[in-house]
Amino acid sequence: MLDLITLTNCLTDITVEAEEQDLDRLEIQRGITNSPSRIKLKEFYEFIKTKEKKYFQAGSPGNVAFNSARQNITTGLFGSVTKDELGKCYVNAVKSAGIKPFVKVCKGRSGVCYILITPDGERHMVADVGVAGNFDYELNGKKAKIMHTSGYEVGSNPQGAEKVLDYMKAKGARISFDLASPRMIQKERETIERIAGKSDILFMTEDEAIELKNQEPMKTLEEMSEKCEFTILKKGKMGSVVRRGCEQHDISVVKVQLVNVCGAGDAYASGFLAGILKGYSLEDCGMNGSYIASRVCAIEGSHL
Repeated sequence: MLDLITLTNCLTDITVEAEEQDLDRLEIQRGITNSPSRIKLKEFYEFIKTKEKKYFQAGSPGNVAFNSARQNITTGLFGSVTKDELGKCYVNAVKSAGIKPFVKVCKGRSGVCYILITPDGERHMVADVGVAGNFDYELNGKKAKIMHTSGYEVGSNPQGAEKVLDYMKAKGARISFDLASPRMIQKERETIERIAGKSDILFMTEDEAIELKNQEPMKTLEEMSEKCEFTILKKGKMGSVVRRGCEQHDISVVKVQLVNVCGAGDAYASGFLAGILKGYSLEDCGMNGSYIASRVCAIEGSHL
């Protein structure tokens, strides 16, 4: 049995530098993940061709897997790629990290997320999921202490994601779920509300907490803690609040020279989950999450 298995959209992050006027010209909304269908796609690809690119294997739960493996957590990963170069590189990265790959090879194109970085350090995304949302896996014999995924995976394949989670829960895994973004809640509200309600470990930001229950974030934290064993409210530079039953702790951020905030929430989740698996106290789980998040914020990529 593995400590942790993640279900992820196998996305390769491709980062490029951009100017504010590039976003306006390409009709890219700032600070969110844009759909290719909502931007000037032809002009976008012409723009990308001219730019120097950096490649990182990612996806939100994928980042959790990479960070967890670096913390000596035995880890597996469900994902889908194709035989193209991006897919091959993704699988090789998973294996090199010591993660057990439960990866399906499909026909089509592997998933990518273009990240445009403007001079102010902000990141603006354009995601093309490709085959990454194909969750038709062979599940027999797969066991883990914790099964983790996010709202992004529900957004790309709600029925497939819930099927995997239900199977793993029936096999004794604790279910860990990250709400991912307010937009994913809006897109698949019924499924995300259902999965959140039957999760053992729930991660959410303040904006996601408001969107989930249409109330103040702390009220959502308290309400969801009646359903979930561990409930975590991420507050960015203001730290986090962790709760288990009636026990609650405020967790401070670990200050570093900030390079990049992309993947910080996933890093926090990996540290918190590692703490659970290692038998840490609730407060120490939160502190470990904050520490791992700080390490990712100090580097260029989205995971360790």
